[in-house]
Amino acid sequence: MSTPDQGVRAVGVVYPGIFDPLEPPPTSAENPITASKAYLGKTLFWDEQMSSTRTVSCGTCHRPAAGGSDPRSAIAGTQKINPGPDGTFETLDDVFGSPGVPQNEIDGTYSWNALFLV
Repeated sequence: MSTPDQGVRAVGVVYPGIFDPLEPPPTSAENPITASKAYLGKTLFWDEQMSSTRTVSCGTCHRPAAGGSDPRSAIAGTQKINPGPDGTFETLDDVFGSPGVPQNEIDGTYSWNALFLV
């Protein structure tokens, strides 16, 4: 695994969008961010054991190369696929979108979801 300071943020890559990048989160003198804490957060973010099925990590959908978002939300058509209950892409249980998770359009608005009525 790479060290905590490697990755998209470290190399200064900024992807253009319709919104300005967020400022770094505030820090507290009583609870400073350390390399160990950052490494723990990165480890937990990619740990598949954190999911209820123990098959996907946060990073499965929230891709760093897509600014932490789900890149499928900006894709139209059949490429907007969720791996389904088995957690494996290109199997018979794959579904369009992400059931139970609101999807965003490329402009940042929510896609219609009958489950959430939004």
